[in-house]
Amino acid sequence: MRLSLLAVDTHGYTYVGMTLAKLLGFDLCPQLRNMAERRLYLPRSITLPESSERIAVTNVSEPAIAKGGTSCCA
Repeated sequence: MRLSLLAVDTHGYTYVGMTLAKLLGFDLCPQLRNMAERRLYLPRSITLPESSERIAVTNVSEPAIAKGGTSCCA
């Protein structure tokens, strides 16, 4: 699977905002503050391509999530 677009929707606001911007003739491309500090947290079982290793942390414990514990990362 190749990821080419990611939109995290909050009750439909993302798609409504982007649709309105497109209708007005521009692309809405919101920026995250301190993007260099952001990380994608993934389960330990995930194998990442080299190009994604610097933005991801693979230390999430799936059993801890399933159990509902608060200590999901080691």
